[in-house]
Amino acid sequence: VEAEATIDKLRDLLEHYSDNAEIALAYAKGLVNLSIDQDAVEAEATIDKLRTLAQEHLGDAYFALIFSYGLVNLLFKQPAEESKDTLNELIKLCQQYPSNVELEDVYFKVLKALSDEQNEEG
Repeated sequence: VEAEATIDKLRDLLEHYSDNAEIALAYAKGLVNLSIDQDAVEAEATIDKLRTLAQEHLGDAYFALIFSYGLVNLLFKQPAEESKDTLNELIKLCQQYPSNVELEDVYFKVLKALSDEQNEEG
């Protein structure tokens, strides 16, 4: 509850100072952190907010990287069918920023974790 209140304050600040990248980044990071402790449904709503923020900062590789962290949090909370869509969104994000090594690293780690998970199950 305390984290949500802080994020709400950051969102309010961002509404007043929409050109302030520092506030936008703090808000984005807060959304990612919030999504860690949420269930899949709550996390999806949180990631929708993060998605909107990333789209507002299209072309900014750092916002894309933060968005990718949120997608990863969501991906591992979702059932297999839904997680495919989230994985595809991560792939598209990597394609939008082909020279972003950190983003590619996030994608690699997701694939490795999924592979390890499948090996444990099978």
